[in-house]
Amino acid sequence: MMVTSFGILCNLFLILTITINPLKILHRGAWITILNLAIADFIASGDYFVLLYLQQTDEQDILHLIAKEANSFYIFAVGASFMLLTLLSVQVYMIIKYPVKSRLMLTGKREVMSCVMVWVLAVGLGFCDLSHIWTKSFFYFYVGYTAVIEVAVAIQVVLKILIVVEIMKNQHSILNAQNAKQREVAKTVIILNATLIVTALPYFVAKQIEFIWRSKTNESSLNAYFAYYYEPIALLNFALNPVFYSLRLRDYRRSLVALLKFSCGKQRRSERVSQHHSTYLENTEMSKVNGLSYIHS
Repeated sequence: MMVTSFGILCNLFLILTITINPLKILHRGAWITILNLAIADFIASGDYFVLLYLQQTDEQDILHLIAKEANSFYIFAVGASFMLLTLLSVQVYMIIKYPVKSRLMLTGKREVMSCVMVWVLAVGLGFCDLSHIWTKSFFYFYVGYTAVIEVAVAIQVVLKILIVVEIMKNQHSILNAQNAKQREVAKTVIILNATLIVTALPYFVAKQIEFIWRSKTNESSLNAYFAYYYEPIALLNFALNPVFYSLRLRDYRRSLVALLKFSCGKQRRSERVSQHHSTYLENTEMSKVNGLSYIHS
C-alpha cells in the first residue's frame, strides 16, 4: 500500500500544480496531456489502494460488492495511463522533429480531442473486466487488453529511439532556450519510457501468458506467481511519472515549490491574523474590565 499511497500523493501534487499554475508558466506545450496522464495515474493508484484495503477487511459482503467494480475502474485507469503516455511520446516527437509545424498541429483543441478519444478507448478496455457476464471466454478479453498495453509500450519504445536520433542530429543546432527546453522534455520522456519498460512490460507479458494459459486449461501457471510478486514494481510506474515531472523539468519544479510556499505562507498569514484577532479581543475585554473597575471605584 506504500507504493499506491506514494502514487496518490505525487499525482495529487502534480494535478494541483498544473491546475493552479502559480507561476503562470505551465499552460503551454503538451500540458493538457500531462494533466490527463496525472489524473489517470491518480485514479489507478487510488483504485488499487481501495482494492488492497478491501482485501484486508473482514467484511466479505462489502468486498464482493465493490471489488469487481473497483477492478474494472482500475483496468480503465491503467489503459488510459498507458495510452496517454503514448500520446505524450507522439507529441514530444512532433515537437522535436517539427518545431515550427508542431505549433500549428498541436493546438489546444486538438490536444483536448486526442485526450477525449483516449479516455473513450479506455472505457472500452474497462469493460473487458465485465465480459464474464455475457461470455465464458472472458479470458480472451483480458488477452486483448494486455495486447493493447503491450502495443502502446512498443510504440513508445520506437518513438523513444526516434527522439534520441533527432536529438543527436540536432545537438549542434540547439542554440536557443526553446530548443534546449525541448531537449530537456525529450530527456524526461526517454527516462519515463525506460522506466515503463522496466516496471510494466515484464508484468503485462507475464499476465498475457497467464491469461492465454488459463483460457485453455482454466488453471494458474507459474507466470501468475511472477506477475503477483512483480506487481508492486509495475505499480511504481504510476508513482514515478509525477516524480520525474516535478524533479526533471525546471518549470514544474519551480511551480511545485511556489505552490508549497504559497500554501505555507497562506497558513502562516492565517495564523497571524487569528493570533492578532485573539490579542485584540483580549485587549478589548481587559479595557472593559478596567472601565468597569474605574466606574465602581
